[in-house]
Amino acid sequence: MCYGYASPMAELSRFYGIVIALFSRGEFGRHKRAHVHARYGDHAASIAVDTGEILDGKLPPVASRLVKEWVRIHRKDLEVAWKLMREGQKPPKIEPLK
Repeated sequence: MCYGYASPMAELSRFYGIVIALFSRGEFGRHKRAHVHARYGDHAASIAVDTGEILDGKLPPVASRLVKEWVRIHRKDLEVAWKLMREGQKPPKIEPLK
């Protein structure tokens, strides 16, 4: 599984009890595809930036729909954040879903 929270992370956004983050340590060697990690309560998942699909893990249906919509809205911001993390820089926060 790729959505553990032991690695250093950059929290990108929080909304409706959902935390969206990127991880830096070891992340980019294993996963070439840009993705974010979403946590909601005891649930966690990795979500592809390009499509919004869940790559690993599981979220409740409502949380999954909210995250997919947020990814769709902020796709360009997420691509920049992914690039910054690959370069060892901390990405800026991204607006929450309203």
